[in-house]
Amino acid sequence: MNCDFSNAALTDAAMDGMRLEGAVFSQAILEGVSLIGSSFSFASGSWGYTDLDEQSYTVNYNATVLDTDTTMAVCPSSSPGPCDTVEELTPIVPPNPVVPACVPSEEYCCDLTTNQPVSCLF
Repeated sequence: MNCDFSNAALTDAAMDGMRLEGAVFSQAILEGVSLIGSSFSFASGSWGYTDLDEQSYTVNYNATVLDTDTTMAVCPSSSPGPCDTVEELTPIVPPNPVVPACVPSEEYCCDLTTNQPVSCLF
């Protein structure tokens, strides 16, 4: 979310399933880019989650800016570019808001093998 890809050369990048709400692609090179299942925003919005310490986080975003040539890209709908209609920019299966299983905090660490919270005191 809210990434700035302005003027980036993203040739052949695999961006499948990414949350691209609020991203800016102004003048980016998207030749061969795969965006299958990625989510774009058509208006401002927000996404949020609560961590293990009951701390809430909210990310605000604007509409995704895609003012570049997408003729040679694969759209979120899995159709070939150009990706210039709502239908082509809508993923086949909309992504669910992913709530991380483990968010590190002062009180908890994450066990990378199980992705579960563990004590940070060793």
